[in-house]
Amino acid sequence: MDHQRLLARTKTRIALLRAAAAGDVTHDCGEDSFSLRDTSTGQSRSSGVTARAKEQLAAEWIRIGPALPQQRSQHQIEPTELGRRILADVDEQAERFLDR
Repeated sequence: MDHQRLLARTKTRIALLRAAAAGDVTHDCGEDSFSLRDTSTGQSRSSGVTARAKEQLAAEWIRIGPALPQQRSQHQIEPTELGRRILADVDEQAERFLDR
């Protein structure tokens, strides 16, 4: 896999994880897709995460919570403890990079 594709996949996964930590992601079990809510506009968009990324995210970084009250196929997403540590590490590395 080339460097650009790897970087793009990593950015997508981190963005999804960060949005999950903010409570801005739901999972539609009927369509098997993630929806990210844009807090600046209030609009939602579906995330194009590959099947492999979904497996990794669901197995390691995020957990799918209970169904939302008005929409039974929609579930709130939250990060696992590992997911929270990954975000903290990414933020720490970014701070170090910016401080150089």
